[in-house]
Amino acid sequence: MKNYTHELLSRMSWLVAWLVLFLVLVAVWFHQATQQEEKHSVFKPMQRIQQLKAMRGALEGGTPPAETRAGEIDCEPRGRAVLTIRAMNGLGLDAETAATTLQHIHQQLNFKLRCNEWVENIQSLATYQTKLQTATAGSTFEFDAALSEQVSWERQIPCMYFRSGQTVGLMMGNPIRCSRHRNQTRAGLATTPAGFQAMQQVAKSYLSNAPVQVVQSMNGADHLFTIDPTLQAVMDRWANCLNQKPCEQGPQLRTSRHVSAVMLDVKTGDVLATLCWSGPCDKPQMKSLSHLGALLIEAPPASTAKLLHAMVLAQNGKTDALMLQRQIKTSGQTDQLVSKRNEWWEKKAICEDAPNKPCLHPMQVQSMALAFQWNQNCTGASLFCGRLGLIEQSDSLILSGLIGHARLSASPQKPTTLVSWADYDAIRQGKKRTDGSLNYMNTALAIQSVIGAGDSRTSALGLANLAAQISRLSQGQTIHRPSLIRPWDPRIDNKPPTQAMQAAAQVVLGGMRKVVQPAEIGWKDPGTVANTFQRILGKPCTEECGVWAKTGTVSQQDPNFAGASLFTGVVDVSKVRAWRSNESLSPTSRQIAIGFISIPAKGVKPTHVASELAVQLIKELTDAPLPP
Repeated sequence: MKNYTHELLSRMSWLVAWLVLFLVLVAVWFHQATQQEEKHSVFKPMQRIQQLKAMRGALEGGTPPAETRAGEIDCEPRGRAVLTIRAMNGLGLDAETAATTLQHIHQQLNFKLRCNEWVENIQSLATYQTKLQTATAGSTFEFDAALSEQVSWERQIPCMYFRSGQTVGLMMGNPIRCSRHRNQTRAGLATTPAGFQAMQQVAKSYLSNAPVQVVQSMNGADHLFTIDPTLQAVMDRWANCLNQKPCEQGPQLRTSRHVSAVMLDVKTGDVLATLCWSGPCDKPQMKSLSHLGALLIEAPPASTAKLLHAMVLAQNGKTDALMLQRQIKTSGQTDQLVSKRNEWWEKKAICEDAPNKPCLHPMQVQSMALAFQWNQNCTGASLFCGRLGLIEQSDSLILSGLIGHARLSASPQKPTTLVSWADYDAIRQGKKRTDGSLNYMNTALAIQSVIGAGDSRTSALGLANLAAQISRLSQGQTIHRPSLIRPWDPRIDNKPPTQAMQAAAQVVLGGMRKVVQPAEIGWKDPGTVANTFQRILGKPCTEECGVWAKTGTVSQQDPNFAGASLFTGVVDVSKVRAWRSNESLSPTSRQIAIGFISIPAKGVKPTHVASELAVQLIKELTDAPLPP
């Protein structure tokens, strides 16, 4: 009996020893798997990378020959048409140049490509064109990094959370490692709106297929998906209202064929909610983005572009501040002193008060636009001109939004002597003929920019961002980029703006305050939103009421956006609520920037729908307390 006991104890000891050894080995392996660098888990499609490098080399090898040699690209007629269109759109070429460029590349390659490979590679060349043009000798690495994929099962996925009121939910990441959502009630998370859930899926899909440098930039840290479910529920309900479905609150308008809206947190730059309804939002590519499509739907900025010019005029200090504010208020003037509503602005844009001297204003506005994050990624004929990445710590454009782009001069680095306003206006009216000079071209670009016409573009995101940045600067805070995904603790640069920039923003913000106010002594017209403001909120804004705004309306002459209305503004929720209720101001305050674009239906007399929607939203935001 003793021998059996001894044998059993011996075997059990060996079993325990082997079990301990196994657990130690597993622990060591797990530690190494979670701590080691991820370079070994990166897959590089070397064949495609080499193809792209060769095609890029051929593309940069010189002007395509006027006559092509024998040997055609292996594409059927339909495939060739698709390929030509991709080259036209992506590389900024006309049809003839696109065809000869493709043939030129084909003749210089020492390998054969299938038609689908041609289409994919031309699309990739267009996608990375801007970065390739601005890169140095290390540009070959750009293709390697951009096309590499993380394939390891061992990599640490960043913990991505979202907030619903006071509740934190886990959007993606390892539930064991990600802990911020623990000990949270699930009650608030079960009611997240459908639009919010769809936007989450879009973001997760983009991140799951993100280039390796994007994943590495996030560095496994805690991140926040910034969309606020409570505010997004408002946008979801509005979409139902615009679809003419029964709804308790929200717009009942029947005059629009498209509406897009974006809300931003002024303090953090967080994208809080979006609305993308009808029109371009129904196109397949945009429809796949759900309401996030509002971040990209573009329109001419119209008179909202005057805010950039106003910042320059205020900063220079050569323009009377009260006059500038009144011009912002009514977006021009309509008295006997001028022949056109925009005359004052147009004259300022071309330095009419300093004739026959080089005009610095377009250069200064160009610099101001860059400071406000316009004209990003605009090198060459880029498809991404005006876009900004919305993953805060990454320059990637996989999740991006259109801020805006505008061309103010054909020679942006040099001040130029411009045509007089009278001569330009005479040419515009057909009373004189243009000489086609550079001076005339620069004059036209400057005037088009101040009225937000020509090829200038922005989005609801760009509009909200414009008002948010002016508000931040006026409070002594630096410009901060908007974000859809950011580190849990926002990385906000606390470096204050220059005194001149802050003072300029305060002057411009004063003009934006007047936009919602009635007519005043010495200026006959009310602000462009004043009547709508009084009708919806029940009383006029004759004092500080917590709203600062600017509107724009696209000319009826525009073939694509005729009659489109735009709104940009900032709402101090506590101030508006106190003003509406005649109560004392709450110690807690939340500033929300909003941008609206509305494109009218065909054959409908246009009204300023964007202002109507914006003020209705302000009313709804201030009817009841918002979550912190």
